[in-house]
Amino acid sequence: MINYAAYSGSPPKRWDIVAFEPPQKSNEMWVMRVAALPGETVTFATNRVTVNGVQLTPPAHMTNITYVSLDHSALRFASRQVSEPYVVPPESFFLLGDNSTNSNDSRMWGAVHRTNIIGRVKSR
Repeated sequence: MINYAAYSGSPPKRWDIVAFEPPQKSNEMWVMRVAALPGETVTFATNRVTVNGVQLTPPAHMTNITYVSLDHSALRFASRQVSEPYVVPPESFFLLGDNSTNSNDSRMWGAVHRTNIIGRVKSR
């Protein structure tokens, strides 16, 4: 379920799962997790993703999620990748799929503007 009003008064937070329209597709809805916020710097090191110089590590209650750089991803030969360091533009969010070894996400096409975010995915 999607809470369409979740961000009417406040922006998405890190670790929120959001429904959004991907920048390279229209009339599609994808679901991913917010990894970096506007103004933050994302870099990729061997087998990890860092935000503002700190390794991106999900909270303990989020099990079986590991974020990796594209060099350890099944998509490492993707034709398009963001350059690094990548600074998330204003009003935009860096989104990652929980299965980052096989996810077409912000590592390939950059941050998603706030206007593309439809709502927050509700937990069960």
